[in-house]
Amino acid sequence: MAQRPRLPRGLPAIDVDALASWAVGMKEPSTRMTGLAILDIARDGILTFLKVAGPLMVVALVIGLVISLFQALTQIQEQTLIYVPKIVAVCAAMLLLLPFMGDALAGYMTRIAARIAAGG
Repeated sequence: MAQRPRLPRGLPAIDVDALASWAVGMKEPSTRMTGLAILDIARDGILTFLKVAGPLMVVALVIGLVISLFQALTQIQEQTLIYVPKIVAVCAAMLLLLPFMGDALAGYMTRIAARIAAGG
């Protein structure tokens, strides 16, 4: 019987026989990640992103158009005028829509966690 090489101090000893018997007993997963499943997860992620970010982008767009129209009608060409109302409106919309946004993100995480727990 061959003598096993000695490990340097501080390194834990590994039982190679136990590791090999454990590896032999492992099975291949019955469900594999297919291309269709990956596309489904990506599509779900993009739709969740659009649900969460879309309303804030629409609010910013509407406020930008209103301020631009105001600037065109009054001939005020101040470049920094648009930023403060837009920031205030987006922050207010975020506060109002935060429960919806949190629910959409929690639902997406629940769906991803269910796929992970199911093995694919």
